[in-house]
Amino acid sequence: MHAIAIVPIWNRIPAGLIQAVPVGIGLAWAFDHIARVRGWRTAAHGALFGAVMFLTLVPATAFSNALRLAGVRAGDWPGTVGSPAVAAVAGWCAGWMLTREGRASRAFAMATVVLTIGASGPIPVVNGPRAVWLFVGFIPICVLAGVATAVARRDQTQP
Repeated sequence: MHAIAIVPIWNRIPAGLIQAVPVGIGLAWAFDHIARVRGWRTAAHGALFGAVMFLTLVPATAFSNALRLAGVRAGDWPGTVGSPAVAAVAGWCAGWMLTREGRASRAFAMATVVLTIGASGPIPVVNGPRAVWLFVGFIPICVLAGVATAVARRDQTQP
């Protein structure tokens, strides 16, 4: 998405693949909890899960961009500490609303934090339309990741 919306960064793909591993583990862990609690098994459930995971990115993105508008750099301590904290709370709330279970809520919180970090932090949407498109581009990525997670889990847990 970055190459399409901002500038090509193809030389960073190897590092991005390394970042993708913990993101995949976090998403699989969270999906496993919701599958256990709510019986989610289908690709449609995976798409819904991916959409929810994207929505959990919104609060930390809003927080980080509010700091930018206030003149606080993203790398200063309020953004470095606050953005993951806001991401964790957003993930926890999503997990709680969907499952009403503490363990699942913790898994959602961790998945949201890892997803935020894996995306190299909240997207600076206040930087302009290209950054907004980059953020919006995460919607299909998250949805497809959710579908892949659901299908893989279903295929691996068939009796």
